[in-house]
Amino acid sequence: MKQPLTIPQIDFKREELEKDAFALRVDHAQPNVNIQDRINEAFLQLRNIFQDIRKEGKIQLEKIVLIKAKVAPVIAVAAMNPDIYSFDELHADNEYTYRHNIGVGIIATYLGMKLGFSKENLSALTFEVMLHDVGKTRISDSILEKPGKLNEAEYEDMKRHAIYGYELLKNFPGIPPSIDCINSPPAP
Repeated sequence: MKQPLTIPQIDFKREELEKDAFALRVDHAQPNVNIQDRINEAFLQLRNIFQDIRKEGKIQLEKIVLIKAKVAPVIAVAAMNPDIYSFDELHADNEYTYRHNIGVGIIATYLGMKLGFSKENLSALTFEVMLHDVGKTRISDSILEKPGKLNEAEYEDMKRHAIYGYELLKNFPGIPPSIDCINSPPAP
């Protein structure tokens, strides 16, 4: 059984995280642009990527590169202070999926930092959560944007989004094998 961390070990890990956080801010921060603006830009980029995947029916390498280069760094910076993200925006419009992915990314990255993930594992986690709902690109807009409760058939289709995501990602080069849905697809 793993021993709990001592106070000095926790302090050391916190200092290391703060160093990594500073490095992320220095590497990726855009001067004179506040983090909320950068989160909104990341949201728009993620929405456009998902819409392209919907149109093309598959994931293109340049979309993966864009997520890693433009969206994931913003999530990493926002995770330094997750209080700045307004989770109220999740229900503000019909673009829930994209805003949800940003929120999940911030929370997952924040938790990964608090759990002491290595920089490499934290980066992989941030990237992976950006794709956790990619299967929704195969769900019709009428279901995704339905204001009320889904009927049984719609609900069954919505539950398939994890399988659709698996199908989109399973043979894609460059997707880390640590994405659980790649290793074991969910049961229908």
